Formats: sequence, C-alpha cells, structure tokens
Amino acid sequence: MTAAREQISRKALLAFATNYNSAPEAIMELVDNPIDYRGDRHLNIDIDVDFNARNPGMQAGRISIRDWGGQGMDLDDLQNWLRWGDGEGHSEADIGQFHVGGKLAAIYLAEKLQVTCRRDGDTRIWHFTDEHWGSRAAFIDNVFIELEQPLTGWVSDLDSDVGFVQVTLSGIKHGHFEPDELRIDLTDAYETLLESGDLSIRLDGEPLNPYILPWMSGVEMRRLERVEVMDGMFVEARVGALNRRDLRSGMSARVQPGLRTDFNGRKISDGETFGINLHGRGRSQRVYGEISITGPRFRPNQNKTGWDLHSAEWMALRRHVEPMIRQVIRDLEKPSGHSTSTASQRGGPAPSRKRHALSFNLSWLNDDGPEAEEARRVNQAAWASRMQPKEWARYLIRRELAREEDSRHSRDPENSDNEDIVQ
Repeated sequence: MTAAREQISRKALLAFATNYNSAPEAIMELVDNPIDYRGDRHLNIDIDVDFNARNPGMQAGRISIRDWGGQGMDLDDLQNWLRWGDGEGHSEADIGQFHVGGKLAAIYLAEKLQVTCRRDGDTRIWHFTDEHWGSRAAFIDNVFIELEQPLTGWVSDLDSDVGFVQVTLSGIKHGHFEPDELRIDLTDAYETLLESGDLSIRLDGEPLNPYILPWMSGVEMRRLERVEVMDGMFVEARVGALNRRDLRSGMSARVQPGLRTDFNGRKISDGETFGINLHGRGRSQRVYGEISITGPRFRPNQNKTGWDLHSAEWMALRRHVEPMIRQVIRDLEKPSGHSTSTASQRGGPAPSRKRHALSFNLSWLNDDGPEAEEARRVNQAAWASRMQPKEWARYLIRRELAREEDSRHSRDPENSDNEDIVQ
C-alpha cells in the first residue's frame, strides 16, 4: 500500500486570486478583516489611492488601507494571518470564515505587500514586507521586524496602546478605477454599519456617509422583527416602496427593485425578488427592502456576492419575506383617487373639439371600419397588461392630440400656448 499527502502550490493561490471581479471588490475584502476583529469598539478605516505613486522596479500606483480603534495585530497575529486557511478562529458574528480572502485580494491588487501593525493594549509595532507577493510562485520564510519608536506620520497621532493595522499595496496590477465608483461601492457595501455608527470610513480623506433612501410615505412599511427562521439563523427585514425619481444621481441603476441582503452588516446581494416579477410591473418597480441575516447557520459564498438559493435556509427566508413583498405590491396597486384635469383646475371646460374627439375615439370600440382594427389592437394590449381598454384608448387619443398640437404649433408658433392639453 502506498500513501500520498495532499499538497498545494502557491501557483494555485495565484489562480484563486483571479476570482475577484474588480479592484473595488478586492479592496472591500481587505476592509472586512478589521471589521471582523473590532469587537464592540468603534472602528475607523482610512483608504488612500494614488495611481501615480512611483515604485522602483514595478508598476506605478499605491493603495493604503489602515484601521485603528479595533483589535489590531501583534507578532503572533501577523504570523497567523500569513497561514493560508488557518488562524485565529472566527465567531458567528464575523463576515469572513476561511482565512484566505484578504491575502488573495492583495495578490489580485498588487505586486508588493507591506503590513505594519500593533495590538490593542500593546506598545510594540511589527512590520512585514514581501516585494513579490503578487507573483511569487513558491513559499518562502517570512521575516518580521519590530520597528523602533517613536514613529512619525499618522501613527504618532494615536495613543501608544491603540491597536492599528496598515496594509500598503504597491505596483497596482489592474490599472485605474474611478475613485467615485469605489466610493459608491464602499458606501453601498457597509451602509448598515455606517448608519449604525459602528464604523467610519474615509476615502482619500473624505468621509463616507450612508445614503438616505426616499421612502414613499403613503405605503406602509412592512417589518419583520428579529426572528429565528431556522435553528441558528436569525433574520430581520423591512419592505416598503421608494420614490425612485428622488434617488441621488447615479443611484437609480444601483438601487434595484427587490430586497438587499446583509450578512452581519455587510451587503451580500441586492435585487432579490423571491420569485416575484418586480422589474416589468410598473409601480411594482418601486418595491424595495432590506434583509439582515445573522447567526452561524446560513452564510454567503466565499466572495460574499450571493447565497445558496436552493438551500432549505433560503426557502425558509422566502416563506417569511414573500408575503411582505406582496402586501406592499397590493398597497401600490390601490387606486389613488380621481385626479382633476388641468382644464377643471383652471375653472374652464375642456374644449368641445377635444370632448368630441374623446367621444369619437371611444366609439371605435363598438364600430366597424379602419378604426375598429386599431380598437382591437388596443383591447389586446389592454388584456395583456390587465388594464381597462378605455384607458388605453384615452392614451391613444392623448397621443394623437399631442401630434396634432405639434403639427399646429409648427405652422403657427405664435398661438402655441392658447389651448389646453387633455390630461
């Protein structure tokens, strides 16, 4: 009998690092690490990006991610961080689980890696440098240096026993990405923690502020207080409707109809509809909500971009959330009451020509001839959309009258404002 022990080459790690879809996604992986080890303390994170920083012997560009106020790292912690797939145990409240994400993100982003750190309550500062972290194909013995104090720069502004970690990446591999896009991605990913005050992030010196969503006041917010939907899986949710036209510039495409999901305060996915079509149903596109998932039972995938949608846990979540979505849709589909026409608001009757046009065009529904064919087309479209045929007919009338008005204005621009438009 023969036996062989499994082994792994560092070339495999270089391959795993290509799983990231973008530089912002990899940067967020490095932000997750200090969040997991902040404990009950308020954590501060500064991110600085300089695409023009010169690095002798390698590509330009430098990214610095530094945190303070959390646990920090001492020599043992730093040595453990370099152990792939192993290290200090994660709790059920942590975002990460596998002890590989931050290291893979550093490979994806840059050639050179530097880490400087101090543990909370300690005064010693440790430093580690790897000139070829992003391309090295073989494992090596790493060297750790205790830095002499006092240090200059931002560390000198901290109390001598405040924990901190600074990760510096040089020789950026993946070219330029827009800082504004990174700002939006970071704010979106950590909105829950930013809003709660547990976390503060600055990008190039400017603080990230959570978005204020324009909820519709006329639609009741449906809420699910924290409940254990399965053993070890806790869920809290709210579902309402948004005034989408009031979303901040650039956010309309990002705030998708459906529900956003968070795991321990970190965004995992958005646009979750739980089998309900919200993207092509008019007012239903306003449905929006947030789900917070905690506990050890149900965790996102390794890249923190989605869930196992075929699992028993997701089905249990769906049973709680789907009725909330349907209740909001029913609220949105309730008639909003009669809106008065522009003419009646001004105190004058609509022009008799237009009343006649309305009557004439509605008579198409019971007439023969060329108009009847158009009426049948209207009726089919109305059936498909479950709207009243006469509503579709009125739409066609308004369209024809608008074309007539445009034609008349082009012939007589001086009288362009003399006649009301049917509302």
